[in-house]
Amino acid sequence: MKSKGRKWLYIGIPMLAVIAVFGVAGVRYFGARMETDEEVIALPVVAAAPELRNVEHVLRYPGTLVSSETVTIVPKIAGRVETISVSDGQAVRRGDLLIQLEAESAGLQAEQAISAWNAADAQLRKAERGVREAELENAQASLSQAEGDFSVAENNFERSKRLYEAGTIAKAAYEDAENKLSSARTQLENARRSLKMMEEGASSEELDMARANAEAAKAVYELAKLQLDNAQVVSPVAGIIAKVLVDVGNMVGTSTALCAIVQEDPIETCVRIPEKHYADFSAAPGAILIRVFPIAYPNHPPFLGEITSVAPIVDPASRTFEVCADIGNREGLLKPGMYVNTEIVIGIEGNLLMVPDTAVVLRDDRNVVFKVAGARAVQVSVKTGTKADGFTAIEGEITADDTVIILGNAFLADDQIVEVVESR
Repeated sequence: MKSKGRKWLYIGIPMLAVIAVFGVAGVRYFGARMETDEEVIALPVVAAAPELRNVEHVLRYPGTLVSSETVTIVPKIAGRVETISVSDGQAVRRGDLLIQLEAESAGLQAEQAISAWNAADAQLRKAERGVREAELENAQASLSQAEGDFSVAENNFERSKRLYEAGTIAKAAYEDAENKLSSARTQLENARRSLKMMEEGASSEELDMARANAEAAKAVYELAKLQLDNAQVVSPVAGIIAKVLVDVGNMVGTSTALCAIVQEDPIETCVRIPEKHYADFSAAPGAILIRVFPIAYPNHPPFLGEITSVAPIVDPASRTFEVCADIGNREGLLKPGMYVNTEIVIGIEGNLLMVPDTAVVLRDDRNVVFKVAGARAVQVSVKTGTKADGFTAIEGEITADDTVIILGNAFLADDQIVEVVESR
């Protein structure tokens, strides 16, 4: 009686395990094996194909968000504060108006400068275009008139000279005729010169001078326009107004702090890493990716960033070193002081052949995998490697085209008959 009880105990334990995993089909198989050696029913198994996967090597540590930068805003020109468009705690974007300085004087200077530029540009265009036909005809007519006037003045002078020498007219009348002759000669020379210049066109030197005048006038206008634009103080970054430091009506200079902005995009996180990982950061090629999971947003996708600095020293008290990263915060959800969990990707292994952890079993102190060949289980020795997400990397006579047994392999023997009841 005692021996029969022991036999039932030994047989009952594995039978219960089979029932739990495979149900009645497993009982039929083992029952048939115990009843007769001739009748063999295939062992039901679950199988899957190996997968080629990329595996990240990730460090997971907590961190805290801090503002990446605090910007103090100062004006580029001196003036009186006319309006203030922001208040403490207000969110601003890059380019938003913060403070308007009085701009009446700068506006007048800009108007004068653009008028001078337009005039100089017109002179340049005229010199480059050359004289019109109507202007040439007018110059020719002016020359003919000057020649006639000179001839008359010359005749009057000769007559006045004879009369003066005869004592008929006063010296004043003679000198008046002489002055008129000189004036007529000057007008004649100017008329000839003007006609010649129109016929020849502007010289290269005159064109260069006109061009230089136009460029100088343009530069004066641009400077005046810049001064006018600088009267509007805009935000150079996106962030939060920490403090407005002036009031309306204050006179400010180019060194006066107007307000302070806490930059939040990107925002920074700093993480303490154990000393044993220091070499991982110097060995990682290129930028090191970091994923941030704020506890304030448990259902939000991770915020992404890159490591920007690694501390050059290790803290001897804590045996840790600090790494900092910039995290994109375009939505503005991340705030300084938030607690976050991080994943730092220090390396990636690519193209690994991986199987579910349950596919690897121990036989005679060796790791083996059973692959399905026809209706039989073939035992293959493998070398295991990286483990991730319930999968194990393997090396051996297994390919991605094979089918491996992932459940039902606990009692398998090499070359045993199997039936794949499920494929995953």
